[in-house]
Amino acid sequence: MRALERSRELEKSVSLDPKSALFHRELGLVLLKLGELTASKKELKQALSIDPKQPRAYFWRDEVYELQGQPETAIQDLQAAVAKDPPW
Repeated sequence: MRALERSRELEKSVSLDPKSALFHRELGLVLLKLGELTASKKELKQALSIDPKQPRAYFWRDEVYELQGQPETAIQDLQAAVAKDPPW
């Protein structure tokens, strides 16, 4: 499935269940893949506010910060991802 189609499906899912950390996290990833960094960061932040124990959300937000030229903040998220799930 193409990323744009997937983002539309996930946006619909988020609107139906705005308290789903999973939907916000997955939408954040798809938006990252589409290069929509600001929107991606917003969705990942929302996912983490719902459930702060998600290493993937920290890891993907780390990538957003890297692409936005914020390496110090990226490192913090990478460290948080590892702390939440050591295999990361």
